[in-house]
Amino acid sequence: RGPFVQSAHTLVGSANVARVAKLTGDDMGLIVEHHVDVTAQSNEEWIVRYDTDYQTGRTLFTELNSWTTDRHIIRDDKQVPVQTKYYPMPGGAFIEDANDHRRFSLQAGQPCGVGSMSEGSVEVMLDRRLTRDDARGMNEVSWCSHIACISTL
Repeated sequence: RGPFVQSAHTLVGSANVARVAKLTGDDMGLIVEHHVDVTAQSNEEWIVRYDTDYQTGRTLFTELNSWTTDRHIIRDDKQVPVQTKYYPMPGGAFIEDANDHRRFSLQAGQPCGVGSMSEGSVEVMLDRRLTRDDARGMNEVSWCSHIACISTL
């Protein structure tokens, strides 16, 4: 705890995920970082979901190249598979309340997948390590070996 930032550190699971929550002293918001390492694991997928009270109209925005954003309308169709509701997040994404224009923003240290499974929620695939094909269209084994870091602002 200091005059500019208060922080709390937690470990999730068997020390695979470290979460750092920081509250800024200038009332700019809450910053939550997730540090994930699945290199010692097999058949693991780590996802973080944030639920808000925002009325987003099932809209999710992702940044493309630090210059422009893409707007995605998320289908509420139960017939489509979950992976069709995920989009590339090269560096950031956000949802916005349609009524009062509040914004929930995510920044990433490396590209991740981001999706919105329900109104006002956003989830990020932090990391995955599979020893067999997951039958989701790529026909290959996923051996991610990076450490993911997602910041929420």
